[in-house]
Amino acid sequence: MVQAINHIIVGFDDNEESMKALEWGASMVRAFPRAKLSVLHVFHEDYYEPVENSVVTPSPRFTTYSADGMFVDPTQVTPVSSELKQYQNETSTHSIIQSSIDKAQAKVRTFLQGQGVDHHFEILEGNAATSISDYINQHQADLIIVGNSGKSGLERLFLGSTSSKITKNANCSVLIAK
Repeated sequence: MVQAINHIIVGFDDNEESMKALEWGASMVRAFPRAKLSVLHVFHEDYYEPVENSVVTPSPRFTTYSADGMFVDPTQVTPVSSELKQYQNETSTHSIIQSSIDKAQAKVRTFLQGQGVDHHFEILEGNAATSISDYINQHQADLIIVGNSGKSGLERLFLGSTSSKITKNANCSVLIAK
């Protein structure tokens, strides 16, 4: 007997892995047409830290870990990143965050409209795993779909992955899209 699925949640952070999760979410809604689809986007307020003379430095998110998960002292690196360049014309943390949210929401809306799938887009703040897990547990989800983290080796050992934390804390089934 197939279990009824009434509420599907997709964690979306505007990367390739979360796009795969969104594709799975659209497929599941088509398979369970009475299901409600909620797409969650989580952000951290600390994208940039203002310093003297209106110069902006990247947050620890950009500078404290190298690609292989090893700690890099943020005082010993030059903040050059393609991710930072896209925000160079932005003047405040709020406008940077709003721009990121608007971009993610537009991408979700465009994709799901093309699939003919209705959805609800929810913006959460804080740690992604904690915020999504709390939302799932408060809104009686039947299924959560998240992308595979892409972390490996030492990075996963020391930092863990968002999808692993959600799987551990969720009170419903979790599908990790690859």
